[in-house]
Amino acid sequence: MTVADNHPFYAAFERHRYHIGTMLNGDARAFRQLSANEDAFHAVVFHVFYDTTDYPAYRQQGSGETIRDRQRRLLTQVALDHPEWILALLRSPWHWQRMEAELADLFVYLEWICAPGTRAAPEIGEFALAVIRREFPCPESCRETALGILFNLQPPGAWPTIWQALMEDPDAAIREAVVMRAADFPEHRPPAAVAPALQGLIERLAGTREQISVVRNARALLHRLDTADSIGRP
Repeated sequence: MTVADNHPFYAAFERHRYHIGTMLNGDARAFRQLSANEDAFHAVVFHVFYDTTDYPAYRQQGSGETIRDRQRRLLTQVALDHPEWILALLRSPWHWQRMEAELADLFVYLEWICAPGTRAAPEIGEFALAVIRREFPCPESCRETALGILFNLQPPGAWPTIWQALMEDPDAAIREAVVMRAADFPEHRPPAAVAPALQGLIERLAGTREQISVVRNARALLHRLDTADSIGRP
């Protein structure tokens, strides 16, 4: 028995194998079947990450779609229609122990579809906050995904957490990502306490050609802060 055979979703894959093959050949009914229930979704997860089947007679039918394109479209549809299925896996430490790479990728699908009004948005936002605050054990790479979700959804508590990350997060990539995204939200003024962090970032990256956008945005945030302070002064 292979590692794939021991995968927790292998049995689901066996139950839905036929629909996967026909979906890859452009069958719209099979596409709907595979996004219709949670067991079928688990089969798709196994297919995308572990399936080595050589599916016969795969046809693009003039659409230009590759197999990978159809897999992405199917997972995107699941994220749109049933984000709670993905969230259920993400909230499970047991699944993270066995499917870390798969779950990290699925988390990105949630980031792609997240906007105010998204189905299960409060629960997704709550999970993203827990990831950024390191209250949930998952890979460090997921924290940038969580940060993107916070900017997209802006759940309660998002902005204090975002500014806190800018001031205190040990990961430079997170601090720089905050600067890059926060500059796009002029309605949110940084608290005065972030000024030293912005100044330190500018000093560290000034003259680094690859980081010119980060430095520019950090200066814009400082200017926003200075402008607000001058307006508030008598």
